[in-house]
Amino acid sequence: MNMKKTKDFLLKNLKLISLSILIGSSACVIAVFAFSSPGANNPPNGNPTFWLLSGTNMYYSGGNVGIGITNPGQKFEVNGNVSSTGLCLGGACNTSWPNGDVADIKWVAKNTCPTGWIKANGAAVSRTTYASLFLAISTTYGVGDGSTTFNLPDMRGYFVRGWDDGAGVDSGRSFGTTQADDLKSHQHTTPTGNAVYTAGNGGNQYAVYVSSGAVTGFTGGTETRPKNIAFLGCIKY
Repeated sequence: MNMKKTKDFLLKNLKLISLSILIGSSACVIAVFAFSSPGANNPPNGNPTFWLLSGTNMYYSGGNVGIGITNPGQKFEVNGNVSSTGLCLGGACNTSWPNGDVADIKWVAKNTCPTGWIKANGAAVSRTTYASLFLAISTTYGVGDGSTTFNLPDMRGYFVRGWDDGAGVDSGRSFGTTQADDLKSHQHTTPTGNAVYTAGNGGNQYAVYVSSGAVTGFTGGTETRPKNIAFLGCIKY
């Protein structure tokens, strides 16, 4: 095939499509591919609104690009898993897929935090290394050394309670503060005077005198708590 025939063939059978994904104000051209027109061996056959990248399952339709899907409804849509060594959203690039927003808290059922998360254990950490987290929470949980570090929230041994935020349920509570265990104020009435009790298999009766202000013995543990399970608290940085 000579050069002229080659040129005519390309013009007749190929379309060059630039695939762009606009994220915020940034435009990233991710690929330029040659798409052949639909034909007997190039499904979807006879539909002029679709183009298929020859030898693949990548489709172009109405300005949208699909991989593994013939009618993509978004600018870039994938039917299947995506593997990548990095991801850029706007001007921020990461080497792993996002799995939460900065300062998110979550419990994990293992004794280490996943990538991108750090133990919420009250430690003083670098304001530079964890700059995004410092921007989000500042010195709410401690100033660190006052210049180069700041403190993480300490979730060890604590239950989480929703911040009152003006609801009047936990009045006077500042955001991010802790509380000691407590019981709501109450009282018990202690009977006084003589009382007759029947006890034992023989039905014996006993006279008992209870003086005012009598005190029972101690019972229970070192704190008041519901049934619980110990998980690790992590914070997203």
